[in-house]
Amino acid sequence: MKISDYIPTDLIKEIFLRLPTKSIARFRCLSKLWGSMLCCPSFTELFLTMSLARRGFYLGSNNMFSGDISRYICSHASGLLYFQGMNISKDGDDEVRVPMICNPITGRYAILPKLRSNKEQISFLGFDPIDKQFKVLFISHPYYCDDDYKILTLGTGKMRWRNIDCPVSHECSWRGICIDGVLYYLAKPKYQRSYVIVCFYVRSEKFKFVDAKFCGSSPSDIILVNYKGKLGGIVLKHVSFCGFSLELCMWVLEDVEKHEWSKCVYYLWDDNEVIHVSYYLSVAGMTTTAEIVLSTDYAFKPYYVYYFNPEKNILRRVEIQGFEEYVDVFKIRGKVFAFVNYVDDLYLNDTKQF
Repeated sequence: MKISDYIPTDLIKEIFLRLPTKSIARFRCLSKLWGSMLCCPSFTELFLTMSLARRGFYLGSNNMFSGDISRYICSHASGLLYFQGMNISKDGDDEVRVPMICNPITGRYAILPKLRSNKEQISFLGFDPIDKQFKVLFISHPYYCDDDYKILTLGTGKMRWRNIDCPVSHECSWRGICIDGVLYYLAKPKYQRSYVIVCFYVRSEKFKFVDAKFCGSSPSDIILVNYKGKLGGIVLKHVSFCGFSLELCMWVLEDVEKHEWSKCVYYLWDDNEVIHVSYYLSVAGMTTTAEIVLSTDYAFKPYYVYYFNPEKNILRRVEIQGFEEYVDVFKIRGKVFAFVNYVDDLYLNDTKQF
């Protein structure tokens, strides 16, 4: 007698919804009934909904991939990682550089259609929570080539790039974040000195531009975060005055239409027993409970992640185990990439395209 003969299907589904993604991938192969249940769109959407409610934290190292991913610009949305240029082997030892989507939990990946060879280009991954669609936005550099904005939608059969219109030609920075169906990134409009925040609405594929009040800092120093559903920007500075060692400046976009921002500054003490101050320390993001997450950029032993609650002024430390294998016998530290509010997502088309 099979398990499914005496356990109701609804109960089996509830059990599956509480399992990790890797287990779901394995159970798809055990029977045709389970395969059809676990591959159906309704189960995939429900699994994603529950995963969003229990957002987690994902860490990756360049030693986990073949090659040095520190050279590849990366973004993430709803459980998937996007590399706009990843070197992969083709025809023996030859390597080609291609855009790639991957699910680090299941190990599945999709190679996107390659655009023309041009180093002056940036692209981001976005997710529309209404239609449950992933889209990749491509922006070319306005000073080195014709204005070019393209979009690619995953899961619609054969993947292809489509041209879209943008009212303001702009040069964008490589950091972006997707919050509730809106892709935000920092950019400088063509022939202007001041920076703006670009709001790209993934579902409607429309652009909106907001003044960036915090751009007295270098764009490379600003980390975009999700602050309770609003866009935030955090700058970490190493300071040495009044016993403080770290300064966290945070701006929050309170009103998109009025371009209104709020600003708060927080300090961490130099003699704090929890945190080990290092110039490798950086802001990884922000949790759904409004804690600022700090992590080091390289795989140290032991490896710690720090959670700072600015409202309660509480700092806690969590040790991450398992990184020892990524530090080789020559003590070369691997580059670490941290993704906050990471969710498990079963969706991914693993069709390879060159």
